[in-house]
Amino acid sequence: IVFFDHFLGDTMEERWNSSVGAGGTVGVIDNFGGILELTSTNINAVSKIDFNNFRPFDVTLNPVVKWRFKYGTSVEFIQMEIKIGVYNASNIQDFVVFSNNPVGSSVNWLAICNAAGVQTTFDTGLALDNKWHFIKLKVSSGAVQFWYDGNLITVISTNIPTLSLQPWAMVSTSNITGKSIDLDYFHMRADQASP
Repeated sequence: IVFFDHFLGDTMEERWNSSVGAGGTVGVIDNFGGILELTSTNINAVSKIDFNNFRPFDVTLNPVVKWRFKYGTSVEFIQMEIKIGVYNASNIQDFVVFSNNPVGSSVNWLAICNAAGVQTTFDTGLALDNKWHFIKLKVSSGAVQFWYDGNLITVISTNIPTLSLQPWAMVSTSNITGKSIDLDYFHMRADQASP
């Protein structure tokens, strides 16, 4: 199973579902360059994209997802939260993501596996910035590989969610200054399910 998107054109590919809170937006800002922007401008506003539970996959299919992204209009990394990876839309407690720590002292990317509210977190030591980066997650039932710009950063083997995973990117903010992330590439590959 393969799906990829460069976010070209005036609108998102129909498989994507966007969801925004008050003060949030999701939209194509450069249809020729293929840039999709998720913005959060109000307190606790959340902007996200996912597959809206369209053909979710479980980890036995060994999914691999890859995103290219950067921070958008702001280089201030406090009072905002970003998650990019996969999650279970029916149970927000299940996800595998690269994320930041919106309220803590760390300004590094975190690798996180979260199953049923129990979390394993690894501080990557990679500082947040506003440059373009690739992240890749290779998910299996025994381990998740976290890749950043072509380098394997860590492997997590605990608290891996197992069912109904789908691509997910989100941004939220706890202040009223505009915060955003830009996406210009997504690729997903998984094994074929047995008939």
